[in-house]
Amino acid sequence: HGDWAREVAFMPPRELVPRVAQAGFAGIWVDRFGYSNRAATLVPRLAEAAGSPPVESEDGRFVLISLVGLRQRLESEQGTAAFARAREEALRVPLVPRWGDGCDEEDDSGGGRWCGPTARLFLKNTLTTERRVTIRALLKGPSGLPVTISAAGREDTVVLDDASVAWERAFVLPARHRLRIDLSLPPAGTTGPRVHVLDLRVFEPA
Repeated sequence: HGDWAREVAFMPPRELVPRVAQAGFAGIWVDRFGYSNRAATLVPRLAEAAGSPPVESEDGRFVLISLVGLRQRLESEQGTAAFARAREEALRVPLVPRWGDGCDEEDDSGGGRWCGPTARLFLKNTLTTERRVTIRALLKGPSGLPVTISAAGREDTVVLDDASVAWERAFVLPARHRLRIDLSLPPAGTTGPRVHVLDLRVFEPA
């Protein structure tokens, strides 16, 4: 419902792996031919998140990463009742940010990404009902530099510091709606200062 599989596929490995394990999947199957770099970066990140070594086919094309051990560990740590609740949450269609022009790929360590001086990201509600969400982000960059964040007719200005600065905003996403979020730093153009988006998360009320 709501294209669960497609949305989950946009999640970074550290979030995707535990989610699909809790949803009931036993493994992740990778076809290296589907990637220009033969999934050279993806496979190690998936395996690390799963805590399971990748098993390759004889020709090296296919890779299987088991989730059985991870699922057993999660259930042992959380308890049966809590794990069942986590499974229900895992089966909800996630809201995964799509990063557009102006932002680098996320660090392999999951330490965020650099954006600017103009950048954008999108949130897509694939459901036929509206969704109420809160977006939280930690931003870091040159001290005293203002970052303007615009979305849905609202505009916030966050002044960066040597330490990370928090930004938070609640939104209502209508059914089948795509929300665009713009980040801009002075001066506008193709070169200039950049902001380090250390962490960006989307929360929904239960």
